[in-house]
Amino acid sequence: MASPADMVRPPAISVMTRVAVSALLAVVAAAATVQAIAAVGSDPARPDIVDFHPFYLAGTTAWTGRFAQSYDMPVMQALQRSFGGGRDVFMPFVYPPLFGLVMAPLALLPLGLAFALFTLGTFALFLAVMRRLAGAWFWHAVLAVSPILLIEIRVGQNGFLTAGLAGLAADLSLRRRGARAGLAAGALAFKPQLATMLPVLFALRRDGRALATAVLAAALLSGAAVLVLGRDTVPAFLSSTSVVAEFMASGSFPLHRMTSAYAFALSLGVPARLALAIHGAVALSVIAAATVTAHRLGGHPASPAPSEPRTAAGVLLMATAFVSPYFFDYDLTIFGAGLALALPGLARRMPARSLVLLLVGIGAVGAIDLVCGLFVARSDASSLSLGGPAILACFGVVLRAARAPGTVRPGPRPVAPAA
Repeated sequence: MASPADMVRPPAISVMTRVAVSALLAVVAAAATVQAIAAVGSDPARPDIVDFHPFYLAGTTAWTGRFAQSYDMPVMQALQRSFGGGRDVFMPFVYPPLFGLVMAPLALLPLGLAFALFTLGTFALFLAVMRRLAGAWFWHAVLAVSPILLIEIRVGQNGFLTAGLAGLAADLSLRRRGARAGLAAGALAFKPQLATMLPVLFALRRDGRALATAVLAAALLSGAAVLVLGRDTVPAFLSSTSVVAEFMASGSFPLHRMTSAYAFALSLGVPARLALAIHGAVALSVIAAATVTAHRLGGHPASPAPSEPRTAAGVLLMATAFVSPYFFDYDLTIFGAGLALALPGLARRMPARSLVLLLVGIGAVGAIDLVCGLFVARSDASSLSLGGPAILACFGVVLRAARAPGTVRPGPRPVAPAA
């Protein structure tokens, strides 16, 4: 059943705009596939490898019985050098074994086909979930995050998959399909930091079935991956996380591509421990503010407040973007999923001009990171992390609108039939 928020009619978006955006995404997807193929070999003019290449290499090790070596930094670096014709680039593989199990079937395919199937398949999931979440506001949500979609397509990351699963879990819980919601949430065990706000949503909705199913699904999927790929993958993965923490503390990651408070503080020259403390304070503040706001919006069935559970769930999903210090621009797709959920409700709570400015601001955040990714060298870790404070400011606008009392605009009144 449609919520009252859905009664606000969204402004029209022209067919030409939709066609232009769709064509741009299709062209970028084709170009990214070609680039992924061209990055392999010895041509000195070839492009750099992208994020999908380590995923693919990890998948290949699963078939040789040496998946644990995916977490061995020197071994993985050697594999990437041979893959990229000796070029000195390196991206660590830091995902739990479950993601290796996901990538193993794709590693049986030629690289270009694997890249296209993974990117387009997960993109289709993301768009289907966005349509389900946003309804008539679908195109407005997609346009707001379109620069982030371009980033995701260019590098072949898994942001479409994570956002799709998180959005699906939230939607299924709102529809009182707890077991299915838990399965979708449990599947995020390959990137658990992006599932941190789903238990909060399940708890607010008193959806014990979803919470229990999520825990059970995560345990079973992770256990199956370890059984298939080998028990040695567990200590290897845990060891790799400490190495990644050292990389982060030293500023070795491209900070201009990261959107966490930790990355922003590091990019200003703040010592790593202090930067982590700053991030922790920001993360706890955001989690608390989002939880209180969701409760006020009627995030659970027994709330005395006017019920806007979809807006509440959207606020919680958006808050996920501020939890982990290791958060890159491509993961802002989950912010887009939260926006899709909250957008109809925000339209009832915000003046039209303010809502447009919010959507433009979110798009600007993605555009900043897209430009940085295109023109700032990957090795340049000294560049400012501009996306972090910008997306935090956008979330502040969302919270203010969602928590403001007495600002909900009534939906359109039904027109009496002519006599």
